[in-house]
Amino acid sequence: LLAENGREAYSLPVLDSFLAGQPAHPRARVARANALQHLGRVADSLPDYEAALAQDPKLRAARSNYLLALLKARRVEPAMAQGRMLLDGHPGDIRALALYATAASAAGAADVYEHLVRPDDWPRAATPFGEAGPERDALHDQLIADIRNHPTFTREWDENRRAIRGGAVALDLLQSPTEAVLRFEAAIRAAVDGLIDSLATDPADPWRFRRPKRYDFVMWGNILDGPSHQSSHIHNLGWLSGVYYVAIPDSIAAADPDHGGWIEFGRPGYGLPEDLVAPEHYRLHLPEAGRAFFFPSHYWHGTRPYRGTGERVSIAYDVHVTEWQ
Repeated sequence: LLAENGREAYSLPVLDSFLAGQPAHPRARVARANALQHLGRVADSLPDYEAALAQDPKLRAARSNYLLALLKARRVEPAMAQGRMLLDGHPGDIRALALYATAASAAGAADVYEHLVRPDDWPRAATPFGEAGPERDALHDQLIADIRNHPTFTREWDENRRAIRGGAVALDLLQSPTEAVLRFEAAIRAAVDGLIDSLATDPADPWRFRRPKRYDFVMWGNILDGPSHQSSHIHNLGWLSGVYYVAIPDSIAAADPDHGGWIEFGRPGYGLPEDLVAPEHYRLHLPEAGRAFFFPSHYWHGTRPYRGTGERVSIAYDVHVTEWQ
């Protein structure tokens, strides 16, 4: 409870006392390692992860957090080994794919990175409601109103659980959905279905080796303004993710050399050193009202802050697979 409420430093004496009596308790060892990593004591966390995994090698979340800590400590080769182990045991694990790809780039294995991420293939763009016009403009106006009036609309959240920094968010648009949101969901679902049909399965691809048969959507609305932005992140529970742009201010423009307000792919997040992924792997895309992007959920992505007035309104979504073909 202490750790879950941001009081990791206070949890350590409790864990130390417990482990003094039960040193072979792997989950307590992991809890201690997680607290140390969260406090920035990454090097101190590694022995606890190693002890826990020696006691119980099947602790998936522990191995994933150990991999993250190894990358923060720039121990690239051990991170590569842990990433391979995670993917061998849990094919398609989104977090393992992202972290293993990051380790591959840091190790100079560009071929492995490109095989895992395919940065030249993603994101895929679509215009599910066609070009600008009165009908699409009316839908956008209604979606903005529905985001602002949604019961989950808030300007406060746990930044450890959401990537948005500043601005506001409607946390779950499919909770009590409006007519406009349902229309939006249907259009995005049609685009996702078409994308799935176009993707041939590839046994050698750790993301595309299987295809969804059934899935659920999670959708949320983001409103950013100027210095607010999305920190780089992945979607751990998704398979395919995306974003649709409802409103883009004039201050976000193709001519901006700083690419303010653009969506950026490839830059690692979660406290990882950004130079673990070589800058030539980064990709920037200009958001435009009416355009949707789709990409694998393990592809690092975020937004750049922008100058000027006007709100950047988008709807993000995840495909949560419930059954595979």
